Amino acid sequence: MRQSIRSVLWPLFFALCLLLFMPSRRSRADGILPPAELETGQLKAIDAEQETLEGAFPGLLLTVRTHDPIFDTRYNQPYRATCCAYVARLPSGGGGYSRRFVVHAPDAEALPTARRVARLLLLLQGEAQSHLRVDHPGRYQTVSVWLTRRVERGLSPDTAGEQFKDQIYIYDLFASRRPIEWSREVAHEYGHFALVPGAIGFTAPEDDSNGILGERLFLKWLWADLHTGRLSAEAVPFVTPDQVDTYIALQVTPLVRRVAREIPDARQLAKRDADAMDTYTGLLLYLDTLYGSRQLQDIRACTRPIQSGDFVHAPDFLRGTVQSLTETVDQTLHFTGVSADNKTASIPVYLSRGEYTLRAEGGIASWQAAEAPTLRARSQTSLSVTQAGWHRLTVTFAAPPTAAILLHLHRTSK
Repeated sequence: MRQSIRSVLWPLFFALCLLLFMPSRRSRADGILPPAELETGQLKAIDAEQETLEGAFPGLLLTVRTHDPIFDTRYNQPYRATCCAYVARLPSGGGGYSRRFVVHAPDAEALPTARRVARLLLLLQGEAQSHLRVDHPGRYQTVSVWLTRRVERGLSPDTAGEQFKDQIYIYDLFASRRPIEWSREVAHEYGHFALVPGAIGFTAPEDDSNGILGERLFLKWLWADLHTGRLSAEAVPFVTPDQVDTYIALQVTPLVRRVAREIPDARQLAKRDADAMDTYTGLLLYLDTLYGSRQLQDIRACTRPIQSGDFVHAPDFLRGTVQSLTETVDQTLHFTGVSADNKTASIPVYLSRGEYTLRAEGGIASWQAAEAPTLRARSQTSLSVTQAGWHRLTVTFAAPPTAAILLHLHRTSK
């Protein structure tokens, strides 16, 4: 009897010792990767290939090769090459660099792709910081990105990527992808991480809207920076400016102009199918285009679920929009991008009750308000609103229109 018990317990004891004393795969990255915070003077001592990034969103790429693999925590696969992406800290913050992404590649063959993914992610993080004042929270300051050789078991063969908290997976990295598909997929997964809170509860194409919104919003910002010269063509990996132009023409502009024709109501936004997600995405793209990203930032801050503790849904963003615009005394409307031609634009604008002064800038020749008992244009510089709501303004552009097509509204009284 004692011999039988010993024969059973001894293998269990041996297995327990292995678990207790074997090195942790997750922690081994700590001794391999450069530190999360780097001072400029430390760079000479870092054993890694270094690339300094200049321009609108300065940063640093450190490429590390190692014979000791790093294992991801979800699928437990080995990765032997890594590109760490750092943002440059402002001189007021002491200078140096702060790590935001660690892009893992299975081997050196995949490093060129890993570097391009890292560069693109730094651009997307820079755009989010610039437009929405969004940075990685302290708990998830560094996002780990895993470029896999295959689609992992249990997933649909057409799964291109996934995001789990601070982990992003891009599957089947050597599969045939068009350049814009690389940009779109990276922006999609980063959108899930960066654009929270976002509307959930859709049945198609997926439950969480932040991925689809991330594709269109991030690439819209990159497109604008390419056209203004803030970003050079060489600064944007994977795609050319012409390819980004085509993407915007097909995936962004139609959604913006759809909302410009008619603001969706809460009933339309409460639907859950793919068309409803397009409606929701189009609303946020329209708000970003017409009012600018600062207003979109405030709209997001004003958006709350109806019930405390609940998740945010698409109609909540419409209520957040009304609250934000109601509290805004000065509005600047940007007409570039919402017009179907270069002559006029007729768009819905939310106006609170009160008296307004208006000032046109750049390429606006004249404007007029849709006739309604609650809305009266006293002149080209004043407007009276007796009932808050979405009102339609029609703007006629100067010929030829200039780059700045702006209408400034100031509410002088309620």
